Amino acid sequence: MNVTLRIILMMLFIFQLSCQKNSHETNEIRYFSQLTGIISPYFDYQPRGEINRSEASNMNHYRVIYDTENKISELSYYKGENKSNESYFRTHTVKYNYRDKKLERTYYNLEGEKAFMWRHYYMGGPIHKEVFALSNDGRKASLIFEDTVGNQAVTTLGTALITWETLNERTFIQAQFKLDGSPNLLTEYFPFYKSRITANKRNHLLLIENVNEDGLLSMSDSAGYARVKFVFDEFGNEMSWEFQDVDGNLVNRVPFRKMDHGYAKWTYQKYWKNRMLGLVDSVSEKYFGANSNPIENNFSIHETFYKMTKGGDLKSIEYYGQNKEPRMHPQQGFFRMSFQYDSKGKRSVVQRFDVEGAEIE
Repeated sequence: MNVTLRIILMMLFIFQLSCQKNSHETNEIRYFSQLTGIISPYFDYQPRGEINRSEASNMNHYRVIYDTENKISELSYYKGENKSNESYFRTHTVKYNYRDKKLERTYYNLEGEKAFMWRHYYMGGPIHKEVFALSNDGRKASLIFEDTVGNQAVTTLGTALITWETLNERTFIQAQFKLDGSPNLLTEYFPFYKSRITANKRNHLLLIENVNEDGLLSMSDSAGYARVKFVFDEFGNEMSWEFQDVDGNLVNRVPFRKMDHGYAKWTYQKYWKNRMLGLVDSVSEKYFGANSNPIENNFSIHETFYKMTKGGDLKSIEYYGQNKEPRMHPQQGFFRMSFQYDSKGKRSVVQRFDVEGAEIE
């Protein structure tokens, strides 16, 4: 090899190293106070309430790493400076792997070990990896699950496969299937087998609609309604839900399995610390009937009241009747539940109380 060729090869090697270094350096780390609520894994995780590094050190937050194409590469949850598993997906970190016509999301705990994630639209299961197949234009087309050793996993709800048909920029059709190929429900709370789901202009959830095999809006006998309408404010804070028939009229939820029912709407009254960041001192959740009148659900509960700690953790839950009288929740078995946390933000003490204030052992 002559000297000139050696010099050229050395320059190419140095150039490649430089490119790799620059690519790594252009990765961006940002911090957010919340993730916006979603009902389907078709929606990407949506960090909101951006804060700076100094602010993040004193509050619960998500640390988000973006790649050079401004896509999320890694998303982790912290309580101040401490790693935490108490995230929206109930473990510390989710890592993204973008491949040709495929997206993989894998989950890890605060020790860096492989972990199972949890969302209410799965209700658990040995889900370490979500494997999304993408369409030619990069939209999510289907989803299967894998456990920590690479075997196909099934959610606690029994779902092995989710498929999507994108209708437009804001609307898609979702269907769920069991391992044997039979249809499965969206969730027990939303017992739709085939759903048309729509986002608003800010990409926050707007509608979940029950559709038949022809894609037409129809009443669900199991649910007692055809459509759920959600209201989010401009910052991504969830404010109300409505259950409607095919004509848009409010209708009361009907009994289905162990789900609560007997109401047509619920609203959140939030006592803000910082609305833009989604931070509250407390939240009042109230139920209303088909005539928009205050109502108690089948558990004789009209209001659920949540108090938060200064750092943003749940401090207590209380249940009340329509006249603000304390109520024992017959399914939960308490009037009030309170939580305490250790110095690293980990929940350390949970106490339950009856309406007289006596602790329930």
